[in-house]
Amino acid sequence: MRNDLAQEIRQRVSLQSVLERYGYRPDRSGFLNCPFHAGDRDASLKVYKDNTWHCFGCHKYGSVIDWVMEMERVGFMEAVRIIDRDFGLGLLERGPDLRHKRLWEERKKQTQLL
Repeated sequence: MRNDLAQEIRQRVSLQSVLERYGYRPDRSGFLNCPFHAGDRDASLKVYKDNTWHCFGCHKYGSVIDWVMEMERVGFMEAVRIIDRDFGLGLLERGPDLRHKRLWEERKKQTQLL
């Protein structure tokens, strides 16, 4: 489930939109001052077109989820919740899939017959 959530978020949420949400805007080359280590006078964090980032100063890197984990100082699931809420993805609000729903309805009917 974790991998499915991560993949879905990476496909639906751009790193650019997450950066803007936090008030960061890379320069034309994709660099910005790294918020994860002190004293970054020369922009050392590179934002790539494949929706990833890497800081050459503190060596942190990752995806949109990793960015939120670092910014908010939270674990994976909390970062997923934040992204899901902030971007209105509805990933964590999904009901059971159709197979589970049918099984649940069948059990409900069986208990009503008894």
